[in-house]
Amino acid sequence: MDNIKRNYDFWLTIASVIVLFLIAILCTASMFYFKWAQVQNLPESLKVQYEYHMNELASPLLIALLVLLGLCIPKRILSLKPLIGFSVAVILGTIIVWIIYNWRAALLVVISSAIMIQTIVFWLTLIGKRLNFKHEGYLKRLGSCFIHLGLLLICLDILLLSPLGFLKILFWTSSFMVIIGLILCFYGDILMPKKL
Repeated sequence: MDNIKRNYDFWLTIASVIVLFLIAILCTASMFYFKWAQVQNLPESLKVQYEYHMNELASPLLIALLVLLGLCIPKRILSLKPLIGFSVAVILGTIIVWIIYNWRAALLVVISSAIMIQTIVFWLTLIGKRLNFKHEGYLKRLGSCFIHLGLLLICLDILLLSPLGFLKILFWTSSFMVIIGLILCFYGDILMPKKL
């Protein structure tokens, strides 16, 4: 069973690297095309159309990356069979929402479900429950939770971009969580040398 779970982790990592590589290729190609087609000199309406087209090309990759992140988080609290069931449900739910509505709604579903699970993981870790972490030590595990939750909140903030005031609070809260998480991960052994 441990071997299957390790394979699950391995394939999640491989899939994440492939998706990140494809995003890098798309970004690089779009920069060269932007320069070659002189998009900066086009009328405003065509610039907006170019941006919208690039967003549509990038959205499947971003959804895939967020789905992979969303599949990574539940492994802390779920055993293998429920984990695979949850993974399949998230992937199918995302595809259905994308088909019925649009890519923004699909991203919102993925981010919301990942935030919900990560919040549960965060609170269980905070009260000292033993979960499936690679890190040893209470502060390192807590730091990992802060980082994951902070990154998800940053993604939510970007997805909801608008001039609303609470989004600034969301941005600064998520940034603060990532910074706290990094400090706890890097300096957890110094701050609390004994394992909890």
